[in-house]
Formats: sequence, structure tokens, C-alpha cells
Amino acid sequence: MQYSVFKIAAAIILALLTAPVLSLPSGLNGTNVLPPSGSDPMDSPRPSTDRSVRLIRTEDAAIPGSPISQAAIADGIIYVSGFLPLAPHTGNLVGKDIDSQTHAVLDNCKTVLEAAGSHLGKVVKANVFLKNITDYARVNEIYAEFFGTHRPARSAIAVADIPLGVLIEIDMIAR
Repeated sequence: MQYSVFKIAAAIILALLTAPVLSLPSGLNGTNVLPPSGSDPMDSPRPSTDRSVRLIRTEDAAIPGSPISQAAIADGIIYVSGFLPLAPHTGNLVGKDIDSQTHAVLDNCKTVLEAAGSHLGKVVKANVFLKNITDYARVNEIYAEFFGTHRPARSAIAVADIPLGVLIEIDMIAR
């Protein structure tokens, strides 16, 4: 009897979906990893930052209003949060045009990288989120001014909306 790959995959998925949930072994602190059935997860202790992760915060870059860090370092890699065009000390929106907003975002990213002990020349990957894809060419020009001859991997994505109605957001990964 010959089985197709699809029949085998369907049998595996069905087995996984119908298998009983097993208790996980106790964690290092003697408590179960999963809360008991029917308990409120909000009653569980909140996680805290692991010692292997260093969070970055500098007053010289825009301070996020949401519960995020400006950047986090893990295993020597710096993950810079997505920055909006906000003024560092006031949190006010910077400009209404793509030029001023792109400069503000890249200034914030640069400042956070420097606070983390790095610089734009160590950026490995950047993600650029644009409200209007028609701004792509102008953003490229400004981006090139900041990065000089360094050319990290990058994605540029047109999105339907960005918080606060801004035109651009950028996040980065660096060493």
C-alpha cells in the first residue's frame, strides 16, 4: 500500500492535535513551567530580564512610550528597536516631511548604537518601514549619507500605517 506525503502529514497533524497534553517537568525553582489548568496567567510571577540580556537606554535618543527598550544586547548582537521620528528630550514629532523624519530616525538609531558601544559601521541588517513607497528614493539618499560606504543588508517595506501617523520607522541589528 502506497501512502502519499499528504496523507502521512495529515496523520501526524491529527495525532498531534488529539494527543493529551503532558505535564512539563518542574523548573529549577520547583514549580511547574505551565500554570495549573484554570488558573489566571496574570497571577503568575512576571518575567524579568535575564542576566544574559543587557538593555540599553540613553536620554540622548527618543525614549519609547511603550513597554520596550531602545535596544537590547544578547550574545554580542545589538537589537535596536524600531524608532519613530521623535525628538530625544521632548518626545515631540520631528517634521512632517520624509527628509526631516528620516534624519530624526537615523539620528536616534545612531545614538542608541553608540550608547551600546557600537556604530553604524557595525550594522548588519536594517528594516525600513515606509508609509509611502514613493519616498523610497529620497530615503535611500539620506540613508546613504548616514552609512557612507557601509552597506548592511536591508529590507524596505511599504506599510499601511505607522504609529503616530509618521512616514518612517527603522529598526536595526548590529554587532
